[in-house]
Order: sequence, then structure tokens, then C-alpha cells
Amino acid sequence: MANINTDFNDLTKLKEWWVIQKANLIALNLQLEGHVAGTQDTHAAQVITFNSDRPTITAVDVLTAIEQVDERVEAILQGQSLDPNKDVEVLAARVSSIYGAFVDLPTRLDTVENTVATQLASIELLNTNRYTGTKDVKFIAHRGLSSCAPENTIPAYELAGKAGMWGAECDVQVTSDGIWVLMHDTTVDRTTNGTGNVYDLTLAQIKALVVGGGTAVAKYPNLRVPTLEEYLLTCKKFDIVPVMEIKSQAYTTANYDDLIVLIKKLGFEENAIIISFSYGILQEVRSRSKNIILQFLATLTPGAIDEVLALGNASVDVSAVTKVDVEYAHSRGVMVNVWTVNSYQLAKTYIDFGVDFITTDQIGGVI
Repeated sequence: MANINTDFNDLTKLKEWWVIQKANLIALNLQLEGHVAGTQDTHAAQVITFNSDRPTITAVDVLTAIEQVDERVEAILQGQSLDPNKDVEVLAARVSSIYGAFVDLPTRLDTVENTVATQLASIELLNTNRYTGTKDVKFIAHRGLSSCAPENTIPAYELAGKAGMWGAECDVQVTSDGIWVLMHDTTVDRTTNGTGNVYDLTLAQIKALVVGGGTAVAKYPNLRVPTLEEYLLTCKKFDIVPVMEIKSQAYTTANYDDLIVLIKKLGFEENAIIISFSYGILQEVRSRSKNIILQFLATLTPGAIDEVLALGNASVDVSAVTKVDVEYAHSRGVMVNVWTVNSYQLAKTYIDFGVDFITTDQIGGVI
């Protein structure tokens, strides 16, 4: 685990440290659960005993410990501590003890793999799934790690990479001179010191603006709006999958052509996802590339699944889902992404449902 500096003059560093550690611990815990549970329907309370000098590990134990540290961090950040440095030392020791349970996890899992496989073989599986896609849930940082740095900025994507996120989502649209930039809103008003529609401003005008809104923005003076190319280069640096939401605007043929050329130039055509609420936008992308994965932001209905299948190499991206929805999508061979999930318990519920991706502001890791 990363060391923690207990001399905090700026307690925002504590939050940044804990978000990364928490993401890694959740990822390790889910790895443990996955090895125990196999394809069983419910596994939150499953236990592995490793026949060693280490204690039995349960998912509930680890989650409880994480929640306890979470409460202590929050108390320190809210000024509810008489001695913050002392409390930071205590919680750092607590986190170290949680990590200790995972020190030789891969080796220990190997020693019990055959036993677990034998046990599972004797059980009538309750969650038989004809879907042949990946069993691992991929966590995607929503607008970067936007709980720690301003959304859609390079620091947010750098933190997503350091936190071990599988993918990082951004919002893209085009300037008046045809350059793709990262911005969620139609205007620059909310997140910068400027005003006006993105499509009415040139790249030079947008680059002259300073990002003035978002989480911990004071830590990043003179922060600028990134171009899509700058974002993709950051994804490449940290080996995270770019997930690009094309905002529902009017784009020219040249805009779409430039987008695909850029993605191909940086080597992401077969390792990128483009998402949109606009089915027409997804069709434009598909007409230019068969290899880019598409995700349709829609309600999970039979009609939406039919549209996804018509696109090919595509999946569905939804704000809420039931287990029946996921099973239906999988029965049609379609993956499911759910957004924006910031509760660990809700994430676990969706994982039990069998979703393939979870988009989040703050949680996750490589599973």
C-alpha cells in the first residue's frame, strides 16, 4: 500500500489518499468474493478458511473495516478531531492491517481453488447464464476521478489511473473551429471563468479560460480545459480505457472524420468505447469504424436491445437496472453498463445482478 504522510497541513491530501486506498481495498475484496462465489447467486457472506495462521476472511469483515476507516476520515476532514495527526496515524495503521489480510492472497487462493471447485460442482447453480461475455466487472471513472479533482480535467484522469480504474469516461463536443474538447455542459459557464456555448468558441478562446469549478479546484490553479487528444494521451500513459460520451449536438461530416482519425492515430480504435444518448451519433461512428465499441445510453428495453444489436459491437448504458433486465440483455448477447453508482452496497447489488461495467465518481478498481 502507499505510505501516508501524517503531517497534514492540507487535509485534502488525506481524502485523496483514502479514495485511492479504498478503491484498491474494494477491488481486492471483490476478487476474494469472486473466487469463493464462482457463479452462485448470492455471495456477500461467503467465507474462505485458508488452513493457515491467518484468520478467516469474510466479505462482511472487510467491508465493515473499510466503513470504520471511512467514518474516521470523514470526522477528521470535518474538524471533529482534537489531534488530527494522531488520528491519521491510527487510521493508517488500520488500513495497513486490512491490507495485511491480502498480502499473499493469490497464493492462498490457489491453495483452496480445487476445494472450492469441488464444492461448487456439488451445488445446483442458481445463476446459470448463457451469456458468454466477461465475468469481471469493469469500473469506469465518471468524468475522471471527479470526487477528488475537477471533472473532465487531466488531474481527474491522472487520479483515475493511479486508483487503478479500468476505464475513464469523459464528455466531448466540438469548438467553433472543429476541435474536440472535454466539456459536459453545452456552455462553459459552470466549470470555467468564462461564458458561452462551446460550439460558439474557438479552441484558443476555450484554452484561455481557467477551470474554476469542481472538487478541490483550489489545488489546481490555472487549470485548463483539455482537448480530446490530451485526454487520450493521459489514458495511454496510465493504461486506462477511454470512454467518450459524445454530447447530443449537431456535428459535421468533418467533425466525425476527425474524431475517428484521432482515435486511430493514437491506437485506440480497438480499445475505446464511445457512448451517446443519440442513436444517430452512434450510427455515424459505426459507419466509420467497425472496431470501436459503442454504448447506447438508454433505458434497458427490448427495443433498445434491438437497436444495440443493429449497431454491432455495442452494449447498453443505463442509469438503473434490475436482475431480470441484465439477464435479458445477456440472453441477447448484450453487455450492460450502469451509471453513476457511488454506493458500495448498490455496486455490490449490481455486481450480483451480473452487470459488466459500473461507472462511478469514486469507487472501483481492477477486478
